[in-house]
Amino acid sequence: MGDLPQRRAERTRLVFDCVQSVEGVAVVGVDDADGAFVRLEGLPDMPDPRVCGLSSDGTKILFNSSREFDTSLTRLCLLHLPTGDETWRELTAHTPRDTAIALSPDGGSIAVLSDAEREEADGPGRACLDVVDIASGTCERLWTSPTQSWSSWECGVVWSPDGQLISITHMCFDHKASDDDWETVVVIDAATGAALHRLDFHGHVGWLNNRDLLTWTFDPEVTVLDTGSGALRNIEIPWDPGQSSGGTAGALHDRIVVYRGFNHGPYAYVQTDPSGQDIRPLFTTDVPPGDLFLASDTQPLDHLGQARPGTGSAA
Repeated sequence: MGDLPQRRAERTRLVFDCVQSVEGVAVVGVDDADGAFVRLEGLPDMPDPRVCGLSSDGTKILFNSSREFDTSLTRLCLLHLPTGDETWRELTAHTPRDTAIALSPDGGSIAVLSDAEREEADGPGRACLDVVDIASGTCERLWTSPTQSWSSWECGVVWSPDGQLISITHMCFDHKASDDDWETVVVIDAATGAALHRLDFHGHVGWLNNRDLLTWTFDPEVTVLDTGSGALRNIEIPWDPGQSSGGTAGALHDRIVVYRGFNHGPYAYVQTDPSGQDIRPLFTTDVPPGDLFLASDTQPLDHLGQARPGTGSAA
């Protein structure tokens, strides 16, 4: 990662962070001006800044610190790339533990999934979804789980590209249904807070488009939920010979992003269509990245240039 050019970018097509043993956290983006992978400069002054959101136009990045001295709050910073302006928010009602955060496509709001509704610190709680207005700091409770759960691990939250739906994944436990906890996906109307769909034993990956949600389960590898009809369809994505690990990393423009790990080799990111058969290279990296965030209003995935962060060679 050290050989990537370091510079500011006014717009980025994708962004991720990665931890390097010597240099600490690097934030890597694809500069929309020329399609080059770069290490972004001008990051917020916070310990270990981690990316947790990217606006749909690629001009705003939301950061959260993975290491804060005050563990009673969540500190966030929205960075406006063209100007370098920073907007800071402290979520005192949401501690870093059991909290998932997502930036709205327009960059104006933050969805916060947490177990904030808990009567006792060590008792059962309810998963809650709040929406925070970045400009004013006001917080609105949008949705609360109808059932309590002892296991309250909030696993993820993601907006649909048009901002009308929010998908959440949280851990559930119901002794009447199972003797173990499980992941559950809930699709929520961002305007009304109504729960439109629930998928037990699933976790979400991202939105293929405004309507179709990509989810994972244990068999088959991934499924697609049509939020209009409620129909599910399965997708089988073949493994590459020699691949030792892998999974789905995101979705955009009706393409699925898949990562592949190899023993003693780089991590390869590829993209495929919803059939799982039209597989094309995306990029490779020698350092395992964190979550991958894609800007839906920028160039399609085919225009990333298939660069290789870390060595500069082609994928």
